[in-house]
Amino acid sequence: MTGGGTPTAAPVGFTFGQQNKRVDTKKSQTNFTWALMAGIAYAISPNAKLDIGYRYVNMGKFSPGSPKKDGDVQEFRMGMRYSPD
Repeated sequence: MTGGGTPTAAPVGFTFGQQNKRVDTKKSQTNFTWALMAGIAYAISPNAKLDIGYRYVNMGKFSPGSPKKDGDVQEFRMGMRYSPD
């Protein structure tokens, strides 16, 4: 909507997805979720360390109606740790 309260149209080439999709709550599925992680910490000073890590998460298979069929996620992380004396 614009500031005056009048509805606006979607930009050219843009379509809205299904807003009121029916969800069947009677069916449920339980998946086993597991993760594998690895990482290193490199000391850049006596009190500061650079962390680099990787994580793989598998959340099982999703329902046939979902756009993504499997629940695999891969993450690369980087951070800093500081420990005062």
